[in-house]
Amino acid sequence: MPALVTGASGHIGSNLVKQLLDQGEKVRALIRKSSNTACLPDHKNLEIVYGDVYDRPSLVAAVTGMPFVYHTAAVYSLSRKNPGQILETAMQGTRNILEAVKVAGGVKRVVYTSSVAAVGMTDDPTRPLDESNWTADSDPDEYTRAKLESEKLAHSLAREFGIDLVAVNPALVLGALDLKPTPSNKVVLDFLQGKVPAYLETGFSAVSVEDVAAGHILAMQKGRSGERYILSGENVKLVDFFEILGKISGKKPPGIKLPRPLAIGMAAMFEFAAGITKSEPLATVQAMKSITNRYGFYSFARAGKELGYKPRSLDQTLRSTVEWFEKNPLT
Repeated sequence: MPALVTGASGHIGSNLVKQLLDQGEKVRALIRKSSNTACLPDHKNLEIVYGDVYDRPSLVAAVTGMPFVYHTAAVYSLSRKNPGQILETAMQGTRNILEAVKVAGGVKRVVYTSSVAAVGMTDDPTRPLDESNWTADSDPDEYTRAKLESEKLAHSLAREFGIDLVAVNPALVLGALDLKPTPSNKVVLDFLQGKVPAYLETGFSAVSVEDVAAGHILAMQKGRSGERYILSGENVKLVDFFEILGKISGKKPPGIKLPRPLAIGMAAMFEFAAGITKSEPLATVQAMKSITNRYGFYSFARAGKELGYKPRSLDQTLRSTVEWFEKNPLT
């Protein structure tokens, strides 16, 4: 059945478009006119339309005639150049796309891309979080706040408008068709380029973008309306993550662990330098405070049981990620 994918030129969006086309589906890809379309194929079943999450008429036009909608459009950035932009885009984009679904009519289901940032982090690496958890940080970074508040808004509006909506919460997404790169893939790239001299006491769940795209489709097909599904992979401490990357790439992993106060101080310097160069900081103070001595460990048991979601191993994920960036070096 035909499907609309918003944010179709993004990392998750472009992989989702590819998988839908591979399955023989017709896809309408919503992108901005300024978007890089290099990761979108020239395919007879792909219709590219232009619009913006701030442009309601363009969203209504894009949704019209589409029984299924995947809303992946979002800002994923550590930049502090435009404070409030990430939250504003997430909230306004969520409201506008769901109002467009209501106005257009005929949409059978919306799959809404959230993040494990809305789930939170744990102080105990032996107790991974699940869908019952919502981040409870008193001072979250802007991306976390955006994902938390926009997902809650999506569920609320879906109930108000009578929309069948399922949310998915991807973890640290790695892999192909990423031209920016995203902050997640930049962790891998920085390691490969010898820019990671030390590590933090932290950990996360790394997952292949191909598995995340597949999880979106499974959520559309099998998810329970009003539910959320974590799309994660193996939980791994950062030091072990770099060890595995080192074995795959032949690069030496960092041997120095940064204590929390030093990590926060260095992040402050990164932010100061980024403000001068108008670039994206390597890390932010808020991020260092939120992740050091804490773990982004999650259970995908619900997605596994209800959707049939089966992510590949961390080794497979990292090997395919390294291979893609070696074949597609970013300049």
